[in-house]
Amino acid sequence: VMIDSGRVDGGRFLAPATEFDRYYAPGEPDYACDVAYIGSFPNPHRTRASPQFELTEEVYRIIRRTGEFAWERSTAERHLEEAERNLGVRLEAGRQAFIQNIQLAVTRFTQRKGIVDAVLETGCSLQLYGPGWDILPAYRPCVRPLLPHGPELAQAYRRARINLHVGALAIHWRTFECIAAGAFILIQAGKTDFLPGGLNDFLEVGKEAVTFDGTRDLQEKVAHYLAHPEERLRVIEAGRKRVLAEH
Repeated sequence: VMIDSGRVDGGRFLAPATEFDRYYAPGEPDYACDVAYIGSFPNPHRTRASPQFELTEEVYRIIRRTGEFAWERSTAERHLEEAERNLGVRLEAGRQAFIQNIQLAVTRFTQRKGIVDAVLETGCSLQLYGPGWDILPAYRPCVRPLLPHGPELAQAYRRARINLHVGALAIHWRTFECIAAGAFILIQAGKTDFLPGGLNDFLEVGKEAVTFDGTRDLQEKVAHYLAHPEERLRVIEAGRKRVLAEH
């Protein structure tokens, strides 16, 4: 599938198949938290620039110290130059690729940080499953180990009143696993959702799945669905019926 300026050309998304016996967790859930996010947090260990590990780690230290995220190329270059001075090295080979990878990693870092911070601002309880979240002290009380696909993961989905999917595309294994387990998921809205092969082709947005667009909308929907469990249940039942029938 090719995605270019909001258009989907030359193909369709193929939704992942769901194994009912593997992902379904029977019985009423014993809720452990209001909101859960299952996935990694970008950090120096996981960037594509990792062959230059020390430089990557130093750039992240600079970002944490200054609060200046490397969205702009000029900022990424400045952070790299400071990291080189601090370490007494100079990166020549692959310099431009390194800068681009830092920009990409920081974009994901910033996006996920903004989502998690927005949830914490609501005052609800949060659990974060996966590597990298303990890079920031404020998240450490929420951190849980990443779970393998299967019954443990299904139970974790169901023990959260609301699960989050954060990413460029809503068509993701997390979306379908969570729904198949009988759990509620809020999905980050994307520009392809209503295009051919987008989310709405596989799950009717608003009825079988719920999306959020931006942190304000996320906070409002978290508050709404926490206050209205009967609406969560209706979405869970409709989405699960569709997933088990078609995916």
